[in-house]
Amino acid sequence: MADPDPRWKRLLKTVVPAPARRRLRRWQAELPTRLRDAPGDLLDSLPLPGRVPFPPARLRARVGWTRSRREYERAGGDAARSVLDAFGAHGNSPGGRWLDFGCGSGRLARHFLASPSRPRLVGADVDLEALLWCARHLPGAFVGIPAHGTLPFRDAAFDVVVASSVFTHLDRGPARGWLAEIRRVLVPGGLLLASTHSERLAYLRPDLTAEDRRALEQEGFAFRKGSGPFNDACAFHTREFLARDWGGFFDLAEHRPHGLAGFQDLTVWRRAEAGAIPRESRSTASRS
Repeated sequence: MADPDPRWKRLLKTVVPAPARRRLRRWQAELPTRLRDAPGDLLDSLPLPGRVPFPPARLRARVGWTRSRREYERAGGDAARSVLDAFGAHGNSPGGRWLDFGCGSGRLARHFLASPSRPRLVGADVDLEALLWCARHLPGAFVGIPAHGTLPFRDAAFDVVVASSVFTHLDRGPARGWLAEIRRVLVPGGLLLASTHSERLAYLRPDLTAEDRRALEQEGFAFRKGSGPFNDACAFHTREFLARDWGGFFDLAEHRPHGLAGFQDLTVWRRAEAGAIPRESRSTASRS
């Protein structure tokens, strides 16, 4: 019987640190994709008129499972269509002022901007390199924001805010802080369209503890911090938790299970026509 852990592998584990070994394994797994994408990436590096390029592989990898151009296009297109469909279901007029909160390298923005009802789009993110790429290659405005704090926009600046795969990575305190800010920059009657991980997706984090799973079952929310970048953390929300917790900031207009590209849940929230944030929600948000 062959040695399941031959000497060269044991030596590799001794000499090469675990993070470097993980990067090596990922590079090896992605090699076929990188070879397939190389011609397109080369064309995108050239200033060809009329061509909307893809962001470079390192930026694609920050917002997706892989660096694949094909996957980046598919995932962004499916998610954008889900958002536009939910938006249209609430009888809103096309266009308007939209904030893509957590836009990254424009995975959804490129599709919003190509839609017939093209909005006046502003993208916001903490990733300054991704924002710089968007500003160079996509129409619209792209603005850097802090990881925690306030949005650099006036009150009632937007008709619609989209938050795709953002609250899926935020603990409850930071999430409530951003919900208060999003409410502030939305016009009365404006919409927030946000995606979340439902409890049915808890399998994504096999490292959830028994306490985490108990909290998800009893309170409707669980959060597991990752060891890497922002999107390595995972938050899970039940519909009941969202209605109770986020309902302090917005009125729930619709909840679509697996409504974002058949995977994450998608909720549509409406900012009340008038009135302040309830006292309890406002004080909790200020402490986050």
